Amino acid sequence: MKQMTISINDIGLDESKLKKIKKIDDFSIYLKEYNISLLEDTPLYRYIDLSRLIDLFYNKKLFIPSIKQFSDLDEKYGCRKYPYNPQFRPCLSHKDKIQMKERDKEMDILLSLCVKCWTLDKRTDGSIGETMLMWKTYSSNDIVCRIKTTIRDLADSIKLPCDIIIADMNYGKNDKLSTHEQLLFNKSIHYDQEQEIRMLCMVSKKSGIKIDIQPENLIKEIIISPFIPPQTASFVIAQLRKICSNIEIKLSSIREYNDHLSTNNDLNKVWC
Repeated sequence: MKQMTISINDIGLDESKLKKIKKIDDFSIYLKEYNISLLEDTPLYRYIDLSRLIDLFYNKKLFIPSIKQFSDLDEKYGCRKYPYNPQFRPCLSHKDKIQMKERDKEMDILLSLCVKCWTLDKRTDGSIGETMLMWKTYSSNDIVCRIKTTIRDLADSIKLPCDIIIADMNYGKNDKLSTHEQLLFNKSIHYDQEQEIRMLCMVSKKSGIKIDIQPENLIKEIIISPFIPPQTASFVIAQLRKICSNIEIKLSSIREYNDHLSTNNDLNKVWC
């Protein structure tokens, strides 16, 4: 599929009911609020591999994958859930086959829209902070960092390739959502602790897109994963400070290595 720009009306949203926070040339960034109030100074967080973070600073490109590239099958395949066996499909009339083909084409376009996921890291008491669940979800064999920005900084740091909608996600069944909103802004209730804020780019391309970005304007803080030894974290911090000296960089406040640091009063001290 070639890159295709889609209008807000095409996904069933009324542009007049969205809050426009920025306009550059022909494109705008909008806020869509479902369950929470989104302000321009609302903090946003993203968990990212160290290698990708370094690539972001050097190449100044932000990769935005399509929904089809997500691991969640309900999102990846939409109403179809997951690939079906054509042998077990019901026998359809010619008219029904045409309608199904049209629906499949429309769904392919929607699920090829490009999305970047952020999180509020919102706890049950309403505070904003790190959560062990999110660290464990995104941690792998690679070193993972958490970057912090705000909606305003995100808007100011990117070059708009299309209209963009920033919205909080819905979790579980919600009959008030349109069919398109169910596909784009709704997830299983089992994901509700992610507290996801979705950045939807109105470009349909299965392979995703790369947009120009100024990482120094985007990122306000970098936190290093709690699942790596302090000496390794210290080295990573020292190297990152050579790349981005104006950004606050520190160890996670969640200390998996607390026993090893019992005599160290400054957990964010860079070890030599």
